[in-house]
Amino acid sequence: MKRFVAIALLLFGSFSLFAQQWEILMATPDRDLYPMGGAINEQGQATFAAYSIGDIASVLSINNEGVHFEQIFGIEGEKTGFLDVKYLDDDTMIVLGYSIDTVLNVHQIRIVTMNKELEVLSDHRYPVDQECYIHEPHGRLLVDNDGTVIATVPVVWDESVYSHPTIASFWRFNRNGELLHNHYTKSISDAFFRLIVYDMRKLDDDSSFVAIGDGWISNPSIMFFDYDFNMTDYSRIMFEDNEFLFQCDSYYSGYQFDNQHLFVAGSQSVHDINKPHLLMTKVDLEGNIVQRLMIDQPDTLYYGINSPMVSAANDSTIYVTSACCVGNWAAPHFGQLYLINRDMELLGSIVLSDLIGAWPHVVLHTDDGSCIIVGRKYKDYMYVRKYSREDFNPIPCSVKDVPKEQIKATVFPNPASDEIHFDISGLPTGKEHRISISDAMGRLVMSRIIRGEGNVLTLGVSSLPSGIYTYQIYNAEKEIVSGKFVKE
Repeated sequence: MKRFVAIALLLFGSFSLFAQQWEILMATPDRDLYPMGGAINEQGQATFAAYSIGDIASVLSINNEGVHFEQIFGIEGEKTGFLDVKYLDDDTMIVLGYSIDTVLNVHQIRIVTMNKELEVLSDHRYPVDQECYIHEPHGRLLVDNDGTVIATVPVVWDESVYSHPTIASFWRFNRNGELLHNHYTKSISDAFFRLIVYDMRKLDDDSSFVAIGDGWISNPSIMFFDYDFNMTDYSRIMFEDNEFLFQCDSYYSGYQFDNQHLFVAGSQSVHDINKPHLLMTKVDLEGNIVQRLMIDQPDTLYYGINSPMVSAANDSTIYVTSACCVGNWAAPHFGQLYLINRDMELLGSIVLSDLIGAWPHVVLHTDDGSCIIVGRKYKDYMYVRKYSREDFNPIPCSVKDVPKEQIKATVFPNPASDEIHFDISGLPTGKEHRISISDAMGRLVMSRIIRGEGNVLTLGVSSLPSGIYTYQIYNAEKEIVSGKFVKE
């Protein structure tokens, strides 16, 4: 079944500070879809894969104008779901999913190839080992350098024992979805509670893979596999005490790679077990923390992130989404969207306050620096929005030398309209300092590293709404100076 819907471009009056380029709100009654993975081709067409709590799967595709198509899969007596999608070229995509015969209890990996109009080109099913079963709806695709496609799906080895360790299954296909090789990889360490690969990339030597996922009972791990997917090495990401503990109020996901580092977005509750915080961390391939950014907003409870909610744009910036609620866990949740660079600086953010009850699931970046998010609104709707980089109101930041007689105060002018200046002549030398700006509700607006030589830091605040803001200047050891200013 394929649906074609032309969507009018929508602008909402409630977005007085920004306006997304378009929005799709698609009714999905009784389907309760969960978007799990997505991809964008060079023409700007975005495609998302989703599974349902019920027995169906969906592939949704949106072009630059906000026109979308949907292909729905499902037959009686079979539970099916889609987990990830990748473009093989501008006109062809491959979709990873699973199918479970609920009568015979047969578990299968499902690989579907489609054209950009979502017409099915091939539909293959491959049974998992008869001693295994698919326990978690999770999987990832990787298009290898030789043009073949790699899929990884977690399976449990013995269905009769619920606590039996989960292992990673790997599957290699040609471009038509035909199986070339599969392998069930067990950990080389007894310390692993389960082995689930969340994201994977080929190393520069083109002979092995680096992956990130669950390994230890707490904290994610970096894992290395050879070309045949045998595990060769691993390292645990060493967060501080009590961070990223796997518990009901602490989640991590959204892994993104560059050649030398991993960018891990998650939530943690090191300060207050009932109030997680968003934490972005940059780690090297040995698991050492290189840089980090904690977004602590007193009036917001971060419920965490899941699915691929991190997307690294070509201009070295990263889009991150999180789902959160205000007041308590039972309150309706909504989304927030962040623009972060690779030095873990927060450049800008958007609160999706008009989407109460919505949970963002996937974020993708486009070649023009925009981003597209897709999520659920309660159980009856899926929404897709596109934002430009300018919607985030990134705040310009610069340091320069100013004659002492022109430095009128610690922060000036106050109130400010276009620019505000900070006297940083008293900062200790030889250390990295950061400035953070929060609004009157305690939401972090900006967090930047202070770079350059000079005695005055200047921020361009013309894009900020009028109100009272709090600033903090600090280094790794302590807060150095803080205060408030007014934006007219």
